Amino acid sequence: MSLINGLLFSLPFLVDKLFFIVFFSTAFLFYNQERILKIWHKVIYLTICACLWQFITLGWFYSDSSVEFWNVSLVILLSITVLLLLLLTFFLIIKPYIARWNFFLFAVLWIGYELFWTTWEIRYPMMSFGIILGNTPSLIQWYSVTGVMGGSLWIMLINFVVLRLLKKQPVHFWHAIVLAPSIVSLWMLFEKTNENGINTVSVNCKLDDEKNITEQIMQLLENGIDKSTDLIVCPEGMLNLPTSSFPVNSYFSRIKRLLLSKAPRATIIYGCKMEESISSPLKKHNVYNLAVQCDTSGFIRYRNKRILVPFGECIPYEKYLGGISAIKAAVPEVITFNYDHDQLFFVYNRFNVLPLICYELYFSNEIRKYYKEGSIGVISCLSNDYAIPNDLYYTQFMRMAKIQALTFKTPIVKSTIHGRSHIIDSKGRTLSSDYNSTELTKGKIAINPKQTIYAKYGHLSIFILLLMFIPFFIKINDK
Repeated sequence: MSLINGLLFSLPFLVDKLFFIVFFSTAFLFYNQERILKIWHKVIYLTICACLWQFITLGWFYSDSSVEFWNVSLVILLSITVLLLLLLTFFLIIKPYIARWNFFLFAVLWIGYELFWTTWEIRYPMMSFGIILGNTPSLIQWYSVTGVMGGSLWIMLINFVVLRLLKKQPVHFWHAIVLAPSIVSLWMLFEKTNENGINTVSVNCKLDDEKNITEQIMQLLENGIDKSTDLIVCPEGMLNLPTSSFPVNSYFSRIKRLLLSKAPRATIIYGCKMEESISSPLKKHNVYNLAVQCDTSGFIRYRNKRILVPFGECIPYEKYLGGISAIKAAVPEVITFNYDHDQLFFVYNRFNVLPLICYELYFSNEIRKYYKEGSIGVISCLSNDYAIPNDLYYTQFMRMAKIQALTFKTPIVKSTIHGRSHIIDSKGRTLSSDYNSTELTKGKIAINPKQTIYAKYGHLSIFILLLMFIPFFIKINDK
């Protein structure tokens, strides 16, 4: 039964069409824990379930060529440890003594667990239940109110009702309130809005020759953009330059000439990696991972990548782990920050573009901070997927991209090398390139810069919602 329960938690993360399983996986866990009498049997059940769940859902990390095997193992081990502490503490200590409020407390603890994975330095938010619904945007338009954690709470509410059915307890009429978010979502999906649109181009580039990426992309743009083009988004790492040539460089002049001749009203955003040589042989090069904006006037501005991949681009808790030679050797390059002149936003036609680089797209709580600094019309995401040639990775990324578009009601344009490029509107509807192709994805996206409720209040809205549902939880043990 523990193996089955582990699969019930894992399969929705792996297969989009099985997303509905998450609506009864937690109920199945509660039901079986109440039937098991011996404490050690409970411990064995929870351990097997948690280990299987984490190994399956985080196992795609092993295909990431930028991260060492043992570092991935460390992340999975930490994830299992934190999850097991949560489950064992709740089912062995809290639940036996708090009967009436137990499911409510579990929901609170679970939301805290998901928040924990987005705030500490080893940040991997993929374990959120709410993310599972990312590729079903018709159900989650209301994420603009609660964010992805609200989806996790909604999933808990449905599991609560399923648990009552499993225990043959009465389901009251007021339990039907669990259907309200999906009804609201459908209304929001078909709601008409008056918005202005811009013609957008997203570049997808097949990695045949890494040294020739720039030439491939420039040739693609030469043949694919025109005077109607407004916004062009290119992949992460399109240019590789020494710091001594930044921002004066022949590439920027070439892009300027391209826009003047082909798309004079367009602005272009692309990824640029700069390296700074260090004289000491004991030190690695400093690397700057940037998003850069150009238009017909040439180079305009740049923005540093701020959220780095643990063990891939940085050493988390470097004060404690940085001295371990094996960890230091496993991180291929040190990403450095330089905030002296970089900008939070890129500006185009009186609205702001938020240029995120790959992994930064996963963190709603961090993106929300930018909405406090100014209105955002488009989120661009520059990525380089060649390190992780794995369908599950693309599924995860696609889910999160749609969730962020819905959460902030802001279109997202993703451009990548060796993956899929996307143009996603503010309701989660998507135009995509073929996988690992060299092509342009084109579409017109509506711009309506405004702050959603989640952008204004963040996770506070989740806990207000949780308090509203206290009556929903407290009668779980009634006869």
